[in-house]
Amino acid sequence: MKKQLLFIMLSMALGAIAADATQFAYDGLLYEVNDYTHATVIGCADPDAETIRIPYVFDYEINGQNYMFFVTKIADNALADSKMTTLVFEEKPYAGAASQGDMVIGAGAFNTSTLTKIVIDREDLPVVEGDPFSKQTYDVGAITFGPNISEAVKDKYLSVSPWNKIGAGSTTSVTDIEADHTVPEYFTLNGTRVYNPDAGIYIVRRGTVIRKEFLR
Repeated sequence: MKKQLLFIMLSMALGAIAADATQFAYDGLLYEVNDYTHATVIGCADPDAETIRIPYVFDYEINGQNYMFFVTKIADNALADSKMTTLVFEEKPYAGAASQGDMVIGAGAFNTSTLTKIVIDREDLPVVEGDPFSKQTYDVGAITFGPNISEAVKDKYLSVSPWNKIGAGSTTSVTDIEADHTVPEYFTLNGTRVYNPDAGIYIVRRGTVIRKEFLR
């Protein structure tokens, strides 16, 4: 009898979560919760925010009970037309935050012309459904990796779409580069001039041609 009562009380509590807190705003983002572990980003709580951070996991209190939600999806067009200039993919905050599956990025999720900087601090590559970025982001955007991201993980990101298309611009013709014998100028992804570059990823300018290159 006690077990049955406990089960009924637990079912009522979980039902209340599903009914009363399906959607909520937290730390600048709008979420939809379909269970008690996974959260989907469905919008921006502050349309004027210039920096938007996508957490790996976060804690949120519902009806006096604290729950841990893993961000496992960015809905289609979730942050489209926002004014963000910087997008940050955060890593798990502590080792105990075990993965709850891949994060899925929907089509048009970050389709805004103002986004030019993407900071990746998340080792797990998201699953991308459709094209998430705008043409402007692909043309003039840049990717920066967090200090804890290994070279192997960087290579994984930069070897697949859409990450390897960001910052490509419209002047990346191999023919143009070969024809231009101008001494190259190297810049970090943040735009800082580098005179003696080591191995890594740089923005390289040769005359009027600019492209992203990986030096080994």
